[in-house]
Amino acid sequence: MNKNTALLIIDVQEEMFSDTLNPLYKSDELLIKVNSLIEKAHTSKIPVIYIQHTENDEEPMGKGKQGWEIHHQVTPGKDDIVILKYTPDSFHNTKLHEVLSVRNVNKIVIAGL
Repeated sequence: MNKNTALLIIDVQEEMFSDTLNPLYKSDELLIKVNSLIEKAHTSKIPVIYIQHTENDEEPMGKGKQGWEIHHQVTPGKDDIVILKYTPDSFHNTKLHEVLSVRNVNKIVIAGL
């Protein structure tokens, strides 16, 4: 990863891992790979940006609910950025474009769901 790169961690939230009837495919491997990317980004001083899906308060991924929380195995570090999104699009009505522009990011590595 070079200096104009950012790592996006998209929708790695508790709710996504909680469905025992329809479990994520190889979820443990996913978390290991995401953590490996986060570690590499931190070592390279590459920004790590978490995209956190947010639903209405009544929904399992409503802000502040257990399912809304970023997965406990990939908790953001103190210098990481968390951006809330309210649609399936990480750029639509979020500050993601602004965050990337300010940091002169022209390459992104995407991980998550």
